[in-house]
Amino acid sequence: MAVVASGVGALYAQDYPARPVRIITAEYGGGTDFITRLLAQAISGPLGQNFIVENRGSALTAELVTKAQPNGYTLGVGGATIWLSTIMRKTSYTLA
Repeated sequence: MAVVASGVGALYAQDYPARPVRIITAEYGGGTDFITRLLAQAISGPLGQNFIVENRGSALTAELVTKAQPNGYTLGVGGATIWLSTIMRKTSYTLA
C-alpha cells in the first residue's frame, strides 16, 4: 500500500508547470539578477518549461509578487534591500 500511495503524488505533480514561470527579481546586472538567471537556466531543462526572468526595482519586486495571480507561476527573488525597503517606506503588503 505504501508503494502505491507514494506513486500517486508523483502522477499528480507531473503536469506542473504547464506554462512558463515568471521570476521577478531586482535590477539588471546585480548579484541577485545573475544568480536568478543561472537558476532559471538550470531548472528549465529538467522541468521542460521556460522560466522568464523579469527585472524590476527592488522595492517593486515584492509588491508585484504579492499581487500576482495565486497560480504558482510567479516567483520572487530578492536580497537584503527588499527587507529594508519595507521598513523605510509604507507599502501595501507586509513581509512576515
